[in-house]
Amino acid sequence: MNRRGFLAVLLHVQVAIVLGWTDAEVGSHPWPAFGIPPGKTDYFNIAPIPRYDTDWSATGPLIERYGIELSVAFPGDFGQDGFAWSAQTGADSRSPSPITVPHVGQTPLLAVCYLLLALHKAGKLGTP
Repeated sequence: MNRRGFLAVLLHVQVAIVLGWTDAEVGSHPWPAFGIPPGKTDYFNIAPIPRYDTDWSATGPLIERYGIELSVAFPGDFGQDGFAWSAQTGADSRSPSPITVPHVGQTPLLAVCYLLLALHKAGKLGTP
């Protein structure tokens, strides 16, 4: 990845990278981001990176796989001004390693994306 560092990359591309996508590149608008999916090894397998931040069909299986719990965060629960969504791993037996501190986002999928990045940073996401 040759963009201005990991944090400068779009959220769904950051999530793809921690899930094992390689050679991620962000195209110029309106072109999507592309990369090589986990388990693939060459450019013949290059594909658009799923929009984990907006597409339930991409993120729903991750919620199931990692045992992520979603709930409504009321104003002030985690320092936010209004209602938001909270995502965390915890008591669910599918969770590889619990993170009990919720990660908050304006939508359920944003909260899940932030949580996946936190799991990766903490070394608790597991092998992609």
